[in-house]
Amino acid sequence: MKGVFIRTHFNLYEYPRRNLGSVIGILKVGSKHLYVHDTNGQVHERTPLCVLDFYVHESKQRLGYGKRLFDTMLEVSETKLVFLLVFI
Repeated sequence: MKGVFIRTHFNLYEYPRRNLGSVIGILKVGSKHLYVHDTNGQVHERTPLCVLDFYVHESKQRLGYGKRLFDTMLEVSETKLVFLLVFI
């Protein structure tokens, strides 16, 4: 996938449409400061990598673009899926 990678306080991945100047989808990833409770009720502070925003244009959904965008983000960020939190 040839996409655009923009680094700021979050990372934005875009899936551009070739020769049309528009975007098929975006994935915004960044760290969030969280307080997490373990199974014993202890509170731990963590700053994991989180999916902050994820969008694929309606006309391109269910065609695999979202998966390609997500897989590219995992590859570029060298992150394993188990360490990623998704906020809805």
